[in-house]
Amino acid sequence: MNEDVIRAARTYGLELHPEKTKILTNVSKQNGRPVKKSLEVDGINIEVLAIDAAIKYLGRMISFSDFQGVEIQNRIRATWGKFMCYKQELTNKNLSLNSRLRLFDGVVSPTLLYGSEAWALTKDHETLLQRTQRRMLRMILAPGRRIVTHTVQSTTTGSSEDSAEELSTNDVHELEEPEMLEPWADWVRRVTHQIEDQMNRLQIKSWACQARARKWKYAGRVASHAPDRWTHRLLHWDPEVSFDGRYSGPRRRQARPKTRWADELDKFCQQPWQEIAANSAAWRLLKDKFSSDEWRS
Repeated sequence: MNEDVIRAARTYGLELHPEKTKILTNVSKQNGRPVKKSLEVDGINIEVLAIDAAIKYLGRMISFSDFQGVEIQNRIRATWGKFMCYKQELTNKNLSLNSRLRLFDGVVSPTLLYGSEAWALTKDHETLLQRTQRRMLRMILAPGRRIVTHTVQSTTTGSSEDSAEELSTNDVHELEEPEMLEPWADWVRRVTHQIEDQMNRLQIKSWACQARARKWKYAGRVASHAPDRWTHRLLHWDPEVSFDGRYSGPRRRQARPKTRWADELDKFCQQPWQEIAANSAAWRLLKDKFSSDEWRS
């Protein structure tokens, strides 16, 4: 296959870049046999990546091992890079908080949500996105930890030289401890509530909600595609019908099935979601309900 690509490219005066060309394979996972670390194709040495390795293609990290988690971690790294580019503006107290939050939602959030239409988010993925978003928003709000002062009681007992009456009486004094910062957990909880109130007022959704909204919109487009489109064929692919392996039928491992892209849509619609998506007007009206967390609780 690589030789065909090399020959076809040369007819247009193009050459294959060996450093930008990698081979992904799952042969070692299927057959349990080692794979060569590189292949020589028409005089060019091409690296063969390990089963747990990943490579970036069109902005997305592709991997056979935990492809969903690898891509989400890639988006989070890219989002932190974008956040740091605008950190001076986002954390500048001379600018209004509303303006900074709108800048965050217009510049930083799209970096993370790139390609989120194709995600099959699990609960762990959503928790990771929520923690990252809240951490960035705490840096934007940055109210600082409050100074708290505790009052304690100090009890002193008389010495042996004191009278019996003095020995039977304890002197209780109220002492004021030095000023201390509020506990870290209390500060995180307080700032999180402030952030959520501000986001609700500005109608800024969490990343998980925005990802579901994009997925709902994309699913409506996919449902309207013609039967000859690859998206339509992939959506209606049936392993029982299209199986072409060496076994008598399709097989999967004895484990809990992984979350599939359409599982969330089927759970929300409680019927084949394509039937509802056929009515584009009704489909658009359900987007806000699907993207919210109310129906999931």
